[in-house]
Amino acid sequence: MNTIPHHNHLSLSLTSLLLLSPDFAYPQKQDPNRDTLINVIDQSDQLIGKLEQFAQLHWSLVHPQLLNQQLTTVDSDSSSGSKPPSTAGHPNALNILCLDNLSVPHRRTSGGGPVGFKEIDSSLLTNHQSLASSMLCSRLQFVQYHLADLRTRVLDRNSRILVTGDLNAGKSTFVNALLAREVAPTDQQPCTEVMCEILDKSHIKSPLEQIHAIPHGSVYDVNDPATYETYSIDKLPELVNVASEDNEDSGDDENRSSPYQLLKVYISGPETRKARLEEDLNASNAISLLRQGDVSVSFIDSPGLNRDTLSTMELFSKQSTIDVVVFVVSAENQFTLSAQEFLWAASQEKAYVFVVVNKWGGIRDKVKAERRIREQLRKLSPATWQERSELVHFVDSQDAITCAQAKATSNGQDISTEIEPFDHLQRSLSSFVFLRRSISKLQPAQTYTRNLLQDLQVITATNLEAAKNFYDEAQAKLEKILPRFNKLSANSHLVDETIGQIEENTVSLVYKNSRKVLASALKNIREGKPAQNAPADPNSPEPYFPVYDGLLSIFQYAEEVRKVLISSLEESVKLAENVARKSTSDA
Repeated sequence: MNTIPHHNHLSLSLTSLLLLSPDFAYPQKQDPNRDTLINVIDQSDQLIGKLEQFAQLHWSLVHPQLLNQQLTTVDSDSSSGSKPPSTAGHPNALNILCLDNLSVPHRRTSGGGPVGFKEIDSSLLTNHQSLASSMLCSRLQFVQYHLADLRTRVLDRNSRILVTGDLNAGKSTFVNALLAREVAPTDQQPCTEVMCEILDKSHIKSPLEQIHAIPHGSVYDVNDPATYETYSIDKLPELVNVASEDNEDSGDDENRSSPYQLLKVYISGPETRKARLEEDLNASNAISLLRQGDVSVSFIDSPGLNRDTLSTMELFSKQSTIDVVVFVVSAENQFTLSAQEFLWAASQEKAYVFVVVNKWGGIRDKVKAERRIREQLRKLSPATWQERSELVHFVDSQDAITCAQAKATSNGQDISTEIEPFDHLQRSLSSFVFLRRSISKLQPAQTYTRNLLQDLQVITATNLEAAKNFYDEAQAKLEKILPRFNKLSANSHLVDETIGQIEENTVSLVYKNSRKVLASALKNIREGKPAQNAPADPNSPEPYFPVYDGLLSIFQYAEEVRKVLISSLEESVKLAENVARKSTSDA
């Protein structure tokens, strides 16, 4: 049981925040205890919430990827002309919280490392630490949403299987072969425009098989007919090909989109194959992949990965709500770039992917083709490669359907053995979904939480080191300026005394000059003269007394004289203020 180690070298609140109690441990690989896994998911969610709150209030998070990119740049400069080194093996490499690992897929435009998501300019992140911290916080919010999906999936006893792959890989034909009936429409050209989820009819109350078409923007509720449109099962070929009215009017075949976000197809249990191997007949006449006991399964038939950007983005986001991924590969095209991108994204959570190499019957050099596919798969999904006997199957779905129909009408005669690989595939898928539920149902959540906690441990160590470096740098600066500070502190009393003396001298001088100016002004007024002969402001006119016109205007004369004296006294006050300002400025 690996626990998150403590970091005692730095006494910061970041330590207590990022690390849980000592008994918080990673989930083990084969832990079947669902309650334990739910507890780990809940604690991980709480841990991320505290980390995000701490980052917003107290600390700008340092992302370990910046260090990796700097190391990569140094190595690239030292080996000019060679292939850029990958940071996948670096001890600070991240899986879930990598800034390259965004929710929207993009083609990588540069070489090096596995095919993944759009690369981030390292210089941009290095020069804008706050940007990297903000992106990491956004990534943490996305992880919290995903943890909520994981919790719902772990608690749900039912399983959802996504059947995906590139265009014309034979996904719909494969689904029909699994269900032993023609449900999903097939054609030589791509015909699936919208995702179709095929479920057992026991989920609805109607005795008839139905299709619930869910429009965009609607929240599906099986008990609320207002949230979906109901169609009969024979309308499925039309519904998967229907496009919205806007796209039909535009005539743009490249960007056709369905008015429905999902088609839920409720059918009866798969019809039995009348010709089973003898050892299977004593147990059951059919392997039901839609329901066994109280556990039900739904198959999601999806459009091709490389059909258009919107469909690819939808598939990437859809896989987070899926328990099992069945990846259908065309034996003719093998793993395309879009297939590698999807498997790389899915491997962040699902260590095991069910791989079906379809259209195998049309390959002439099967040894060479199988070798190339296995080499690709070994790099894309190592865990799947280790379990290849049960998870990797080379079949031809159309031949399986044809042979099954021939056996059903042959009264048990052995018509062909080409159906045997598909029978093995069907039994393996049934075992993987129903019998090995600790792997198909719980293991993806275990893988995701383990990778997440390892990423958090790396981020914790990185930020503790960054905080320690920040502390050491601040301590070094403090020690550098401390002698000067002490010297200034020792001489501060001399400075205070000097400043005090200057203040006293300045105040005394200002008082003396102001008193002199005002005393002279009052003396002149007593003698019947203006307080100042010249105004303080050069632009103001000189003061003068009015002309005396006799007794008849004596009151007016007295009022005008009073105004002149007051005005001249105001000029004296201004002059005193100017003298005070000059004395203060000189000091």
